[in-house]
Amino acid sequence: MEGANVSVSGNGRLVRTGSSTNALFWLYGSTEPVSDYTVLSIGKDVVLEAPYAIAVNKNSASKEGKSCGIVVNLNGTINASVCGVYTNGTCNSMDENAPVFNMDGANITASNSGIYAAGYAVWNIKDTTIESANALSLKSGSFTIDGGSFRSTGEYSEPAEDTSNGSVDTGAALSMTSNDGYAKKLDVVVNSGRFESVNGYAVYEGIPNKKNSSTPVAAESYVNLVINGGEFIGNTDKGSIKLNSIKNPGVVHGGTFNVAPDASYYAEGYLSE
Repeated sequence: MEGANVSVSGNGRLVRTGSSTNALFWLYGSTEPVSDYTVLSIGKDVVLEAPYAIAVNKNSASKEGKSCGIVVNLNGTINASVCGVYTNGTCNSMDENAPVFNMDGANITASNSGIYAAGYAVWNIKDTTIESANALSLKSGSFTIDGGSFRSTGEYSEPAEDTSNGSVDTGAALSMTSNDGYAKKLDVVVNSGRFESVNGYAVYEGIPNKKNSSTPVAAESYVNLVINGGEFIGNTDKGSIKLNSIKNPGVVHGGTFNVAPDASYYAEGYLSE
């Protein structure tokens, strides 16, 4: 889907079956700095079922990884056998016309990842529910999270490994990893919401190694994180937050935690809820 404005509303299901790479909607943007070039809107009573429900890729003509003017408005439900929403890592342009996701009241269940953000996009997530092995698996982008429930059931892995061709499996509800092969910017602001990990940390940040190697996939962390509020429930044997490589670990400005975070994670003037 490219250069179109598609709105799906009413009460019903859209289903795609087939191989694990099949998506219901593949979205492509423009090479030019335009807005609202490719727009997809999914209404609150619409259910999408597919290996991948919504996927964003760069424009094939762009050497700079541009996919300008993509807007996704998601209010409905996704049931994915692999991943709910995905941005391809070749989308590495960080200009003002980068793809935008507006998620309000959405509901996502997926076997591997609810959201796998490899390519750069702007994400506005409000009152959304995600349950998956890796609820939020993030490598690049700008995220603002205002409410919702994010629950991961996958296995904990430390050190994490990155094949540079898929989600990093950490088992965290909010997983943020750096990789030099992607856009070198990941900004996350959490204002509210419930983040739960069955086997790992509620929040995890780190630089994975190459698969079957001790070589890290990034020279430094590209994560900027701010936690203003929310509820964070990690596996009690692990903890609520684990920050391995972030440059400024004083990210916690508010929130409640089932296991108290390391003291270095508190911002100056921290006040718990």
